[in-house]
Amino acid sequence: MIKHNKIVFTGKLDSMSRKQAHALVIALGGEVQDFVSKTTTLLVVGKKNIDLFEEDSRSIKIKKAEELNSIGHNIHRISEKEFYNIAILTLMKSNKIDSTKKLLIIKPFSRVFLRVMTIYGFNYIPFY
Repeated sequence: MIKHNKIVFTGKLDSMSRKQAHALVIALGGEVQDFVSKTTTLLVVGKKNIDLFEEDSRSIKIKKAEELNSIGHNIHRISEKEFYNIAILTLMKSNKIDSTKKLLIIKPFSRVFLRVMTIYGFNYIPFY
């Protein structure tokens, strides 16, 4: 589900750095974009920064996605947790996870992502 998608991140991610999230997208066959455009398919929304002096607290990327969606584009806005769920489903469909044994066989990802996977009850076997 990440494969062939063009993904933009906005806000602070709880579970991994932006660089690690980019590496995960690339490893799963997606493409990372730095800004929202007509070709963007997914916008992953992390925590927002609160600006007490800003009347509209939505990020520029969220505003741009809403603007493009209003004229017919289809940019899906998802949370960080939904992104991880999609990543897990993508791994399962690529046979890198044996869902019956909850065994994850992966190339080395970040320790943080592996912690997220163990929260979901997966054990993992790294291979190089």
